[in-house]
Amino acid sequence: MDIILSLIGFSLATFMTPGPNNIMLLSSGARFGFERTVMHILGVALGFAVMATIVGLGLAQVFVTHPEIHDTVKWVAAAYLVYLAWRISGAGGPHGAEGRGRPLTFLEAALFQWMNPKGWTIALSVIPLYMTGNDDPYFQIARIATVFLVVGLCSASVWTAFGKAISGLVAKPRAARFFNISMAVLLVASIVPILF
Repeated sequence: MDIILSLIGFSLATFMTPGPNNIMLLSSGARFGFERTVMHILGVALGFAVMATIVGLGLAQVFVTHPEIHDTVKWVAAAYLVYLAWRISGAGGPHGAEGRGRPLTFLEAALFQWMNPKGWTIALSVIPLYMTGNDDPYFQIARIATVFLVVGLCSASVWTAFGKAISGLVAKPRAARFFNISMAVLLVASIVPILF
């Protein structure tokens, strides 16, 4: 039980802090509303739980053995996030969202987890921290993935709801432009500590 409580605390601390997923969910909630962002929420939560499971099953060892692969993935992911930030900076406001753009789909959000440097950092650090030699490794991986799924759903929902709550504040074109540029800058800023 101590491990589960500690893992929940770790998950809350890492999932609730600003990062690429949360910035994108906040932006999507503000532009498209909560209901239209539900598949994005589900894709983030389930996609990350699957990624953590695969990392726990051995992908982490590949990165330890071949750090150049990890470095390549990290820089490709950073480039993709800069591209997404550019797209967010030019997005319309919440009332113009019907005709312009759309939230990420379930599959896009799930696949995005493989491009998220913060996600990689969390997944690669949680396995050695929360897997002990006392229990079945498959049970431990399942426990980690389950906690990540539940906490991920809660975190993604909170960030999206916050975006929806502030959508009225960014309804005017000038405010929407400021919000979108701010979200783009925060998205880029969220990857800088992970890269350096």
